[in-house]
Amino acid sequence: MPEKNPDLERSLADALSEWHARKKPKIAPLAREFGVPYSLLYNRVHGRGSRSTRCATHSILNSDQEQALISWIIILDDACSPPTAKMIEGCANSMILREDASRSPVDKNWVYRFLKRIPPLHNLHFIKQKPKEKKRMEAEDISYLTTWYQRLNQYIESNQLRPRDIYNFDETGFQIGQGKPQKVVSKSQTLYSPNGGIAEGITGIECIAADGWKMAPWFLVRGKFHMENWYK
Repeated sequence: MPEKNPDLERSLADALSEWHARKKPKIAPLAREFGVPYSLLYNRVHGRGSRSTRCATHSILNSDQEQALISWIIILDDACSPPTAKMIEGCANSMILREDASRSPVDKNWVYRFLKRIPPLHNLHFIKQKPKEKKRMEAEDISYLTTWYQRLNQYIESNQLRPRDIYNFDETGFQIGQGKPQKVVSKSQTLYSPNGGIAEGITGIECIAADGWKMAPWFLVRGKFHMENWYK
């Protein structure tokens, strides 16, 4: 992107102010008077900014929106929960809809093009995140967890978050009538019942704040009718 000429920009601003003050005189004589190119002054008079202040024509989000999206990605990454391409796409589409509901959403490849435009100083790139076995997770060095909580504490302090501003939110699924652990007779070697199958499942949602406040649990039950004994 070409650098702006401060002197030229000042002259254009002065010429534009004079154009408004003189009640819209002819542009060509005014351009000669202030020593600026006619085409540039013509564009400014008709509301077109410089290239450096306009969004690129191929850019769906403006510069402020892109910076907000980058900040959102960094926040999630610092919280050890880096977003997927689908999550970034959804966030971008939310910005677009809030600004203009008639605009089309981004396509599935937009995220990859956007990532290439992010300044190198942010060091953001795609990596393949692999799941880790439970036993390997349990064997992790305590220093990793210590570092995570130190970073969490720094984030809380830097944003002046209070205990009542911090919530833990979780959901779990279970079969109706089988919410608690129980002994069973089975030839299976697993300690857990498989998901799916014939039995009907429901979802429970719980939420609690760091100051001790807790929300009454929500239960999502599939079906047209609710049976009273489901909630006993």
